[in-house]
Amino acid sequence: MRGRGAALLMSSEAADTEVGAVITRVRDDGRDYMEVQIAGAYADLGPARAAEVAAQLSHFAIAGFDGSFIAWQSNPARAMVPQMANLAVGLDALAQAFLLRQE
Repeated sequence: MRGRGAALLMSSEAADTEVGAVITRVRDDGRDYMEVQIAGAYADLGPARAAEVAAQLSHFAIAGFDGSFIAWQSNPARAMVPQMANLAVGLDALAQAFLLRQE
């Protein structure tokens, strides 16, 4: 129930132009930061390749983080740390698949 209320609240807030602009800016900043973090994890590939991996994964990574956060809000007994560890494993698997497709 708490998750549905949050979704409705986010939907009604997004209808306000000013609030929507702030939400967009925050999401863009978060995605940019996520790209930096992912690129750093793949720095051994070189800057250009690491940036390609980061660009491929950043939207999915944000979706995974957001989903884990919402799941935690609806059930705080499900700790975030194990969810983030699972997300990291999944992102690395996606990165490896992306890299294989590029060979």
